[in-house]
Amino acid sequence: MMKTLILFLMLLVGVGAQAATNDGHVWLKLQSSNVRMDEAVNHFGEWINLPAESTFELLSDETDQIGMRHLRYRQYVAGVEVQASMLIVHGRDGLVTTANGVVMEQQEQPKTIRRAAATRGGYENCYLVKDDDGYHYARLDYDIFGNADIYVDIETGKVVKSLPRIHSVDVTMQGRSMYSGTVPFSVSTLEDGSRVMVDATRNIYTLNALGAVGDTDNYELGINEKGQMILDRERYIQEKLVPMSTSSDFWTMPKLVEVALDKVVPQDDPFAEVYMVLRSTSLTNSYVDGSEIIRKKEVADTTSHTYLNSLPLRLKQTALGGQKLFYNLGSFSIEIWLYQYNGDDVLLDKIDMSKLDAGQHKWSTGVTSGTVTIEASAHPAVDIHWGMQQTYDWYKTALGRDSYDAKGGPIYNILFAPEFDNDFIKLNSGNNNAFANYEPRFNCYVMEYGIGDGVVMRPVVALDIMAHEFTHLVTACTAKLEGDNDESGALNESFSDIMAISIKKAVRGSKADDNWMIGDEVMLQVPCLRDMSHRVQGIEKGTLPIYYQGDDWKNGADQHTNCSVQNYWFYLLCKGGYIKDIPGPWGSGVEVNGIGIEKAAMIAYRNLTQYMTPTSNYPDAREGALQAASDLYGEFSSEYDDVDNAWWAVGVTPYSQSTGVLPISLDLEPISESNWYNLQGQRIDKPSQAGIYIRNGKKVIIK
Repeated sequence: MMKTLILFLMLLVGVGAQAATNDGHVWLKLQSSNVRMDEAVNHFGEWINLPAESTFELLSDETDQIGMRHLRYRQYVAGVEVQASMLIVHGRDGLVTTANGVVMEQQEQPKTIRRAAATRGGYENCYLVKDDDGYHYARLDYDIFGNADIYVDIETGKVVKSLPRIHSVDVTMQGRSMYSGTVPFSVSTLEDGSRVMVDATRNIYTLNALGAVGDTDNYELGINEKGQMILDRERYIQEKLVPMSTSSDFWTMPKLVEVALDKVVPQDDPFAEVYMVLRSTSLTNSYVDGSEIIRKKEVADTTSHTYLNSLPLRLKQTALGGQKLFYNLGSFSIEIWLYQYNGDDVLLDKIDMSKLDAGQHKWSTGVTSGTVTIEASAHPAVDIHWGMQQTYDWYKTALGRDSYDAKGGPIYNILFAPEFDNDFIKLNSGNNNAFANYEPRFNCYVMEYGIGDGVVMRPVVALDIMAHEFTHLVTACTAKLEGDNDESGALNESFSDIMAISIKKAVRGSKADDNWMIGDEVMLQVPCLRDMSHRVQGIEKGTLPIYYQGDDWKNGADQHTNCSVQNYWFYLLCKGGYIKDIPGPWGSGVEVNGIGIEKAAMIAYRNLTQYMTPTSNYPDAREGALQAASDLYGEFSSEYDDVDNAWWAVGVTPYSQSTGVLPISLDLEPISESNWYNLQGQRIDKPSQAGIYIRNGKKVIIK
């Protein structure tokens, strides 16, 4: 696979040097520059070989916690947006210091300019979109069944790029118990005195999707080319879903443990057979085993009969399909039936069990008697609401970020996530899953959680899962790393894992000291989804790679596979370690001195939010992490060295190593006396002639 060439330039105003890039990836260093931040856009054409009709739109202007300013631009060519383009200018004290990003260069512009075709026929949403064949003029469309934005070539009708809107944990899950015990969280009180799961301070909403089942009248946008309905999902979610109530039946969330039929008034035949059936009497408050209860009132049935002289008859959890949970069972009834060999069975008794609290409940009707045993079960909505508050607080306190968009944007959490089936909404059958689903054009960002199937997974509402999904929204508002099966998608997943484990350790404290697993609390058949320390096999099949393009690296693999390389980099950066028998900057073997999770998380976060772009790859992640470490701790700090060594340890070497092309530094500063080496690794006083040298771990060309 061809690697991206990035040339590093140290520029002085008036030098007129220009960056020759490969594949549009740009990294510029401007030291001793007099270019002002607000005037940088006027110099892009001097630094990069851009198409003649290039213009740039300012997307954001941010000043971070250490005083650096960051201007983020989008490129247009002849008025057409270059999809996935992003050029970020960084500076201090009003002057530009560095710039990086991805742009379309002059040589990449389509040879046939079809601006007329781009606008003909009312295509107002035209973009320049890149695939393996180069750039295309394409229109933006939506694949409702694939839940993806697609870019369609205006001339050929070919889909040149598909961007999934959903970032999934990609596992199969089910549930039985929650994970954080009794926890405090904020709710809101309505006018009628009832309370709902709305945190007005943090702008967090935990929503119940059970009431959203039904048709989609007034939410239809039109018909696509396949004759399928296009739905306004985002408006539907916002208008139809309601905040989770905290009423008394909500809090108890009974789990039915056992129904014991102790006695039946004697029949003439002592060998008559009886059986029990449980039925819901409150469909709107009932949810059992996926969406089954919506389709069928019968909740559970003993599959065997018992003779009257063999009572008691017990209906236990094991008879209900293993570890099934009866969330919000609400009102239900017990029916006792007399089996008939010939003819219809006879209903002997029906006992109403309305909103029972935890404990044992006896009944006696004169016809039958027995006992119902119920345990109080934690509600997954509590985990969601509390966990998102913990996630929000960590981002705000540790990183200074107010919600995913850094503007206090509303955080929507949906339990019992709805599934859009053409023009009908039903409960999501994929209960073993969690999603981050975002639609910027409708300003609607949501996270959706299933409750698991009790076989593979418990409810997918563990703290690290929620933090992972929330970070996908942070990525959507900053780097916009594309989520397909390439390196940018792997980095997308990895950054979510990194923030998830950081939040988990911050909240759990000593309980999570040596726990580097993602999803361990929800998994039933395997220890976890992924282990960042690479000590435990997770749900992904096969050995996950920890070395970039090494033996276990899988080209074109699902993004949850190759994300493990940066995951392991982060683990080493936090904990330290010695990796032997691999190439290092000064020979065989690499030693990393851990800097702790707090510093490592800050570096990773800064890399994600300030230096990554939609198609960043692993070499970009390395350079961005080094730049982030330099911003925070200095280029000559031990933290910078450990970031560098950790990347060596996982096989992500400088661009010169991975591409065979040396990064160029036009060093216009006086040559210092210290830290110079020749290419044989021998220390020298200072370069005495033109050539290639190593200074402070970087290759430098002296001319």
